[in-house]
Amino acid sequence: MVEVEAWLNKPENHQSLDIELPPALQIGKSQVYIPADNPLTRAKIELGRQIYFDRRFSKNSEVSCADCHHPQFGYAKDTPFGVGVAGQTGNRNSPVAYNCILSKEQLWDGRADSLEAQASWFESDQDCFERRID
Repeated sequence: MVEVEAWLNKPENHQSLDIELPPALQIGKSQVYIPADNPLTRAKIELGRQIYFDRRFSKNSEVSCADCHHPQFGYAKDTPFGVGVAGQTGNRNSPVAYNCILSKEQLWDGRADSLEAQASWFESDQDCFERRID
């Protein structure tokens, strides 16, 4: 915990960052959406990474975002449908998650109008394997 606090106390981890996309995504740079009131920082990137792999956010602590959008599979999954809490099968393929920065709208069909809205959506969604904060 001391190491985490020391890292968080470094001002450079809270400074706004410029976006650097990998070569394959450079064509979409003009589509990058970062809200003006929520700039990208190293601390936020690390928080997002921690949440992405944390199974405690699912109803029974079995499923994380990474289980259906796995880095090993290009931030998707090599199954026809995602598998969630208690082996429950979804009704959609897990879309690729590594390019989400290129769209303000989130989720498969764009029904979340921002990344922040997407987080709230998971609190009530039945289609994402009962991933909720109880």
